[in-house]
Amino acid sequence: MESGTEQGRSLYELGAGLAGAGRVLVGTAGGFGAQVAGTCIACGAAMSGTEVLFHDGSCAACGVWLAGYYGLKAAVFVREEKGALKLTATDERGRPLSLPVSRSPAGGVGRWDRLWGADSAWAAHRARGAGAPMAVAAEGPGALRLLLERLGCDVVEHPRPDIPLLCSDREGFHLRLYQGGTDRVLPGEDALAAAAAWLGRERAVPAFRHETIR
Repeated sequence: MESGTEQGRSLYELGAGLAGAGRVLVGTAGGFGAQVAGTCIACGAAMSGTEVLFHDGSCAACGVWLAGYYGLKAAVFVREEKGALKLTATDERGRPLSLPVSRSPAGGVGRWDRLWGADSAWAAHRARGAGAPMAVAAEGPGALRLLLERLGCDVVEHPRPDIPLLCSDREGFHLRLYQGGTDRVLPGEDALAAAAAWLGRERAVPAFRHETIR
């Protein structure tokens, strides 16, 4: 098991390796340990001459969306849970990065900047278009609820057997629908995209929904 010093050095080296991908996006959740780990990664990238952008999104998928939106090639998200750190490092399409990417030549210290309101921006982007005013339950990142509310849904606090339940993994990449005693994975670029697409289909006139046309 790595000591704190060894872990900090490994995270610094990770940031330095990611610097070769260009600007690096960093997000954290779960506790102070995750914030410190994210800062270690950012230090490694910045000391290798790369700009670092911190964001306040609540999950890794939000970081992936931001990376795609701003044309960044490396998104890192650190979550702390029960004293353990989980690190997700992907490109702008959510594909895992092979680490380290490369080391940039020394060229001064990279700047740091911050992106605020990431969850709201992600939800607003995915909510473009019409939704369906219906009651739903939701479990997952806070951005999922923001999206559903933007699309006119009445989001109930607790799941009920008479309404659909949309359940995302913690990092916001996948979405499962529980409805009528069955469940299925909804396709989409991420959980919010999947939810928006499903609600768009629900809003369609029933006789003309794709699944009813053969």
